[in-house]
Amino acid sequence: MLTVGLLGALVEARRSLELSKPKTQVQWVDLAAPHGPVDLALRLLGDETPAPPSIDPGLVATWDHIPDHGAVDRMLQQALVNAYGFVVGYTDAMHQVCRWIQVLAHPMTQTTNVRALLVGPTGVGKDLVARTVARLGRRASQPFVAINCATLPRELIVAELFGAEAGAYTGLARRRPGLFQAAADGVLFLDEVSELPLELQPVLLRVLDEHAFRPLGSTTQIAFHAQIISATNRELASLIEGGAMRADLYYRLAHVVVPLPSLAERADDLDLLVRYLWRQVDDSDPPEDIIAEVARRAWPGNIRQLRGVIERAVLLRKTVGSTSSLLDEIKAAPAAQPVPSGTLSELRQRFERDVLVSIVQRCGGNIRDIARELGITQRSVYNLLKRHRIAPGK
Repeated sequence: MLTVGLLGALVEARRSLELSKPKTQVQWVDLAAPHGPVDLALRLLGDETPAPPSIDPGLVATWDHIPDHGAVDRMLQQALVNAYGFVVGYTDAMHQVCRWIQVLAHPMTQTTNVRALLVGPTGVGKDLVARTVARLGRRASQPFVAINCATLPRELIVAELFGAEAGAYTGLARRRPGLFQAAADGVLFLDEVSELPLELQPVLLRVLDEHAFRPLGSTTQIAFHAQIISATNRELASLIEGGAMRADLYYRLAHVVVPLPSLAERADDLDLLVRYLWRQVDDSDPPEDIIAEVARRAWPGNIRQLRGVIERAVLLRKTVGSTSSLLDEIKAAPAAQPVPSGTLSELRQRFERDVLVSIVQRCGGNIRDIARELGITQRSVYNLLKRHRIAPGK
């Protein structure tokens, strides 16, 4: 018997479905997950394996009697959505994301306030991962407060985060609670944490160390117990080296670093993603030509971009009865490129060098212009050029 928990053996389950014997039986049962509410789990019972006595024979369906095999895919995917709140997929990369969600939602993790940093390009669903951790953990009944650090008003950022007493600044007639206080004992999600102004970083560092904050204009400390999950789409090591982010703040925020894959890294999930996103807005199945073209294209905006395309396709189909114009738009998009080989460190070094060479050429080797364009100090530019063996004049 193969039991598929919604974290455990998703890839193996998929293969078993595809390679199953004609009489393989499919059983849906309720299971209690150890670290969070999981609504369904799939059990595949080989025809030579007797069903355990605890399973009601009336609930067992034979695989070749199911008229729509795609329904099994949809049922499995819905179970994952119910459990994790977002599309998981079949790739190893997303399997690892699920495992990290389990770790971060574990009672011990949440009790000890282990902080996680989610890293990945724009549009991969970092906010969904944070919300899922909050929903599955012991803090599910507490507030989930999301802060986009890139959009905080610079002149009021302290008051926005930590609150302010009446009269702390012009026009404030009554006490204003901040977002840290609003999070209470729940989860505080700091999105785009790399965009925090440098002058605010020591303040946040002190809050993390003392587990307390002081509203603007107040002399009283307020205890802070929320779990912090941060996210960024930037390479923080470069920001630290360039002086745009404090290393000690990074270490406080990144007890655990969770990489989230781009669509380019999970191309095998595209078919599943298209079907899922389509059925989020329509009861029908997506046209096969849409699925085929999506699989051939690159999606630099990741799931966010793909979702927008799918929603437009459904709208066109409902209003004008055709998706041909959108199909032409998809065909005009850049074709997907093969994922380059090499270790993650090698790929990062290669990318960094290519970008640096391009900027050096564009700036004519002028160190001051290179530093300004990269947003780092001139000393850091010299260090980068030396590391990659690039002459400024080339």
